[in-house]
Amino acid sequence: MIDIKKIVLLVIDEAHRASGNYSYCNVVTKLETLQVGFRILSLSATPVSKMENLQPVINALRVSMLEVRSELDEEIKKYTFEKNITELIIPKDNFVKDIENLILKLMDHLIPYFKAI
Repeated sequence: MIDIKKIVLLVIDEAHRASGNYSYCNVVTKLETLQVGFRILSLSATPVSKMENLQPVINALRVSMLEVRSELDEEIKKYTFEKNITELIIPKDNFVKDIENLILKLMDHLIPYFKAI
């Protein structure tokens, strides 16, 4: 559909997913093998849950500069609103537990099928 050698800028959203054999990683590797000059702009509104998960993303996307912003930054504050968060934990009733067990049984039957594909 496109001539990959003409790519000069690759914009990656949801960059926090870029690790292992994820498609973003494969695209970057392919571009590098063609030895074309390109830049990558990686964006993510979802930070990694653990700092050790950040390094694989940095490596995969060839990050040379990292900029982190939070809702406390002056530039961001004007786009955010005060939050009032209430956590409400609702225990599962038997009906929900039964459905959950049926889904797990179904998955047990489907997983070998998908592994064979």
